Amino acid sequence: MGYGLARNLKFRSLLKIFYLLPTVAYGQLLPLEDAKYEEQVVKGVRDRSVRLLCGDVVLPMVVFWSFTKLGSLIPRAVAISNGLDSKVEKAAAVLGDVTLKNSTLEIENLQMAAEGRFMCQALYEEDEEIKAVYFYIELIVLVPVSKPFLQMNNSTPVEGMPVLMTCIVKEGTPPVEYSWHRHTNRDGTVNVTEAVDGLINITSANRTQMGWYTCTAQNWVNSQTSDSMYLDVIYGPDEPVISVEPFAINQHGFSANEQEEVIMTCLAPSNPPSHYIWFYNSSQVYSGQKYVITRILRTQTGTYTCLAQNTHLNTRTQATILLTVYYLPQVKLSCMPLPAANFRDVALHCSWQGGFPPVQLRWVKSKEDRNRVPGGSPTCSAMATKQNEFLMMTCDWPGGLPRMTLWWRDWREHVLGVLKQSHNILVLKSNRTLGGKRFTCVAAHPLRAKATECHVRLEPPKLVVERAKMSLFEGSEVQLSCLLQGAYLGSEVFWYNNKNQVIRPDAQKYKLQQENAWFNLTLQDTEWMRDSGTYRCAALNAVGNASATISLQVKKYPTPPNVTISKLMYNRHRTEVEVEWQTEGPGNLTGFLVQQTEAKKATKRQAITTWETAVSDIDPDVRVQKLGGLDPSVVYAFRILAVNHRTRGHPSEVKTPADPPFNAYPAVIGAAAAGMIVATVLSLLGFQYIIRNRENNPRLHDLLFRRDGAEAQERISNPEDAEPEVTTAVDGGAGEQPVETSAPAEEASAEDSPQQVTGPPEDSVPAQGDASDPEPAPAPTDEDAPVNVTITVTATP
Repeated sequence: MGYGLARNLKFRSLLKIFYLLPTVAYGQLLPLEDAKYEEQVVKGVRDRSVRLLCGDVVLPMVVFWSFTKLGSLIPRAVAISNGLDSKVEKAAAVLGDVTLKNSTLEIENLQMAAEGRFMCQALYEEDEEIKAVYFYIELIVLVPVSKPFLQMNNSTPVEGMPVLMTCIVKEGTPPVEYSWHRHTNRDGTVNVTEAVDGLINITSANRTQMGWYTCTAQNWVNSQTSDSMYLDVIYGPDEPVISVEPFAINQHGFSANEQEEVIMTCLAPSNPPSHYIWFYNSSQVYSGQKYVITRILRTQTGTYTCLAQNTHLNTRTQATILLTVYYLPQVKLSCMPLPAANFRDVALHCSWQGGFPPVQLRWVKSKEDRNRVPGGSPTCSAMATKQNEFLMMTCDWPGGLPRMTLWWRDWREHVLGVLKQSHNILVLKSNRTLGGKRFTCVAAHPLRAKATECHVRLEPPKLVVERAKMSLFEGSEVQLSCLLQGAYLGSEVFWYNNKNQVIRPDAQKYKLQQENAWFNLTLQDTEWMRDSGTYRCAALNAVGNASATISLQVKKYPTPPNVTISKLMYNRHRTEVEVEWQTEGPGNLTGFLVQQTEAKKATKRQAITTWETAVSDIDPDVRVQKLGGLDPSVVYAFRILAVNHRTRGHPSEVKTPADPPFNAYPAVIGAAAAGMIVATVLSLLGFQYIIRNRENNPRLHDLLFRRDGAEAQERISNPEDAEPEVTTAVDGGAGEQPVETSAPAEEASAEDSPQQVTGPPEDSVPAQGDASDPEPAPAPTDEDAPVNVTITVTATP
């Protein structure tokens, strides 16, 4: 709509235009009652063009475009149009090549800076009224993926070495999806299933992984494929296989007829290709893969050895065959009738001398009809040779005259090999593309109107697992089983563990068993984290392979309850400790174990304490345990753990044993008794000494054994070693009393009780003369009476 049309508008419409124009100049529109608001998300591609439409406005009066970049709230002017002319801001060049046509904003050579929020504000006339529209566009700029390139850490690995291939893309809007392909002349282009996104990690490279690798990266915009890179796996040589043409075998090896051309071919798979050397009876005769004898002679019978060498790895293998040369007799067959039995009989004589092996002659009675058809039908079979390198299909139908003619035909009705009579063997190179293909042996005879057929189908192995998911608690034993459905071409079955490693028969952890078509893998003494995972049963034959997986989950027993130590005490000698404990909280348990260590202060260099198990396998009902064999000079620390099968609970608090309480009562009683006995013995010895030596210590003797008053008398037994009787007079004060020394009395034992005597105490005895100079005692008389002495001993502990 042009400005001329605006002049013819009603006055009310002009007011609206003038009301809106100031707001357009400032990048904002004042709200109108009938304004429209719309939103849209548009995706554009970097360096390409994108068109942003301002809703369904066809001929706007005024159009204003603004842009707000991501992370900002301030809009920036981009372009404006009045219906006749349009103007683009210079700052909009960072968005690309911007043009405004009518109400549509076109951006050529789109840049990443254009990713953000565009807003279109337009005025247009409808029903002679001016209306406004607000159109918001969220523009997402997509970046095409660049051409990826491959990196390979080792492009010529030896078979069995790891290989890492990486697909690198410099730029591209995520998400970027990767796909890998491998191309070989034999299999063509196949997908690589070992790839994970842009990475192929081959842990053990093998010859089947050789080929040209390409990586394709794809996002929402485009897809790009890298240049191919060749993975050349070095291997071999394998054990050679020798084939002889024409093919003829005997019980010892191969055979050939004299004067025939014999071609011996040696095949030993190797990369780089093997170098072949031929030996005849241990002598080198030829260098090359094919050894051709144009006209073989009988003298060339013997052993032929093929030596294959890999010059890169400096490895070699060899194989030997025995070739026997057959030759015909030099003379012709001679048959003639001869007279016998005096010409009454006729003898038929046939001779053919020479040749190897010797000629066997047999007479056959001829019939009128010599032609006959063999009975039965042809028999077909297929088998794989050693290491699945070749497939040998055999077709037999003996008998008949003439004999049956046999030939092989594949699934495409193509004739294979040559026509042979009665027995036809077809040898093919093993190939996985032959899996499921059917081969037909056709038998024809002149007397049969229709040919007879028998069929052989080359089937890859098929595996079925008994249970795809299994679980058990750790420490148990589990058996994984897979079934081989049909023993096709001598299929070999392997088990792979949860680390995708082949399990060997001599592995201690695993046990392999076979029961008919069942192949069993037994895991012994399972562990929680180590044995959980996916186990794979794989079967392989000459035309294919198959695998089946079993997911095994080894569960851990629940945690047993916590344990606290309630008592921990040494015995008196500190060589044994007694520990008591109790459990806290719920939980199952099967026993306890006690751990000990030396109680040392932790240092920075030795922050980890080493615990030794002192006692294990304690019954779950036991709560008291004695531990012996301790060193009294070492301070020990102990802790206790509850055990639920193989799961150990949290250790108890660490404690050191306490010393037993001190009990002084037995020691005091023992010391008192010993003191009393010692005091009694010393007292008796003292008394005995005083009695025996009373003359040397008379004062002490009188002090202990003197009489009270003038009438006091004393009778003391003399010891065995005393002198004879001596009569002395003692000054008693009032008068003199005779004292008699009597015969020795019984010796008192330390254990006897003291005797009591009646009389005044020793303190009441009157003073005698000078104690230091005693007078002789009076002579003894018959009237003297014995004196009793009481001795009281008090022992203080």
